[in-house]
Amino acid sequence: MSVFKIPCSILQAIDKLRRDFLWYGVQSEQKKLRTVPWDLVCRPKHCGGLGVIDLKTFNLALLSKWLWKWITPNDSLWKMQLNALYHQHPAICPNNTVNHNSLLAASFIFQTGLTFAVGNGQSILLWHHNWGYGILRFNLQELYSFTLHNQLTLSTFANNIINPLNLFNHLLPSSTNALSQLRSLIIIINNLRHSDQNFLSTTPDKPIWKLPGASGTFSTNSTYHFIKLNPLHSSSLSKIWSFKMPPRFQIFIWRMLQNKIATLDNLQRRGWSLPNRCVLCYCNSESTTHLFSHCRFYLQLRSLVQEDPVLGPHTANSLFPEKPMALVQAGAALSKATDIWAAAFFVMCTNVL
Repeated sequence: MSVFKIPCSILQAIDKLRRDFLWYGVQSEQKKLRTVPWDLVCRPKHCGGLGVIDLKTFNLALLSKWLWKWITPNDSLWKMQLNALYHQHPAICPNNTVNHNSLLAASFIFQTGLTFAVGNGQSILLWHHNWGYGILRFNLQELYSFTLHNQLTLSTFANNIINPLNLFNHLLPSSTNALSQLRSLIIIINNLRHSDQNFLSTTPDKPIWKLPGASGTFSTNSTYHFIKLNPLHSSSLSKIWSFKMPPRFQIFIWRMLQNKIATLDNLQRRGWSLPNRCVLCYCNSESTTHLFSHCRFYLQLRSLVQEDPVLGPHTANSLFPEKPMALVQAGAALSKATDIWAAAFFVMCTNVL
């Protein structure tokens, strides 16, 4: 997993085994309903998921680690061999002749997290590395389309800045926009010469991993979470995992709050043909909201606690709130009441589930 990109067919086979174990347990012949999509299961807990590792994402994060080792100064035999076979600057793998597919698979993610502290500029690719102004092949696309040297280093460009047109196609002067971008690039280089004493010095270029939680050095964990969290946001469901109860009941509450338990209304949505009537009160259709808010059985339990001379109404409101789903989703703002409810829920589930 850390060396090669796992084929999709292998990933699907492994994920099937993991799904079966999650929903069916060791005795896989006892089939149960899978109510939660696998991508939701693989989300981090603070984003509303179960925190199960996404193997495809983890595979990319591990492959990115080799790209980091590739650009980090060392005399490893494997690195010298790959440099000789493919290219002296393989970290971003921009050359289409490179067929090292396992590393190519992670190259786009890698270039997103990589930046450089400029030293001598000899290991920084002008167009493909982020050296403080983004990736120029994206930011200066029209100018890049005229370049004659796809693998041009920053030091080579800076040393030819007096006559930079030699580095580009002879048609460059015909494009006003490309000329404007070239002037902007020259201004950036000249400003760096005057403001940064390390610019084009004898100091080697220093790669920096800029993702949150990495402290400047590559980490698989920061890369995995960047890929996984990029389109996601924090969720109030993260409160569930702080409840003092076994994971079995935490997962049940997690499914309940997302309306993913096997209630009769959910079974009907899946095409099951069966009558929908609550098996506890026989008064209304069975749904998650009904069972944990409006069911007569639930309200009777609440009433018993409320009328108890020792417990009283305050305890009843904590143990059996009118909207327990809203109470849990409120998170830290109601942490004490939520913990009381979770403890009571644990006791009830122990005797019911």
